[in-house]
Amino acid sequence: MNFGLIYDLLFALAGCYVISLYAKVSASGDLNDIKLLLPKKLKAEECLDAAGFLARIKPWMLAFSAAVILTGAVGAAEDMGLGLPHVAYQGMLGLCLLAAVMLVLQLRKAGDEFWDLEEEEEKPRPPRRRLGGRKR
Repeated sequence: MNFGLIYDLLFALAGCYVISLYAKVSASGDLNDIKLLLPKKLKAEECLDAAGFLARIKPWMLAFSAAVILTGAVGAAEDMGLGLPHVAYQGMLGLCLLAAVMLVLQLRKAGDEFWDLEEEEEKPRPPRRRLGGRKR
């Protein structure tokens, strides 16, 4: 059994899942449909402009899902021995990583813009104790 092929097909399936989230949120406009992609600090019901947020994020969701699907497809083609060089798969992995980083950066930037996030005050740290348990 070729576990690399299974992995690559599951990878492509994950990209299809992100596209299904894209389609679902496009139809409904409800941020709860992409709750899985939102950072934990962002509550869907507290968004100031859901339409503006979606307009910013949806192209990056598509780019990320396309990169994941293509990476899985190129990997599966390589696993089946269809003549693709390994460097093609490595290039697609790099593109996939870049798309993931860009999606996260855009989510953070859009979160700052479309949510009213208050900065929490940092709690003062307790004084450090030296090893050995002696206080000074």
